[in-house]
Amino acid sequence: MAWRVLFFQTTRGEYPVKEFIEKQDGNTVAKINLSIRLLIDYGPFLKPPDIKKLQNKLYELRIQGNHQ
Repeated sequence: MAWRVLFFQTTRGEYPVKEFIEKQDGNTVAKINLSIRLLIDYGPFLKPPDIKKLQNKLYELRIQGNHQ
């Protein structure tokens, strides 16, 4: 089953996470896309080190590499 991944949108209609990703170098964007693909494939079943629980029902997607 494929999960849907949505980017956070501000009340002004901006997508700060998407904009941040677009500013990264090609290597970093590729790693981010791989992590997002894992999230789409595994959803809530994804485990560390790819995710970290921050609080109830709030998780951080973690990108592996030199610049985390």
